[in-house]
Amino acid sequence: EVTRLTELREKKTRRLAIRIPAASVDADRLNQLRQLLSASAGETPVVLEVLAPGESETVIRLAELRVRPTDLVLRSIEKLFGSQSAELRA
Repeated sequence: EVTRLTELREKKTRRLAIRIPAASVDADRLNQLRQLLSASAGETPVVLEVLAPGESETVIRLAELRVRPTDLVLRSIEKLFGSQSAELRA
């Protein structure tokens, strides 16, 4: 049986974590992120991890947003918040 990589990724991924520095958080970027995630609706839960180096890490579960973890979604998140800001977690 042949399974496409995209299908395998969707089955194995438990959540999409978006890790961003607190300094990168602003209303415009968060609105862009919401639009991106809404346009990529799927079954994978999303968490937003806001990092303040040396101080704290705040994890926000975006309960109303679930996505398809496609390459386009991951690249778009990284374009918005920088490389390695999107992590697929099993």
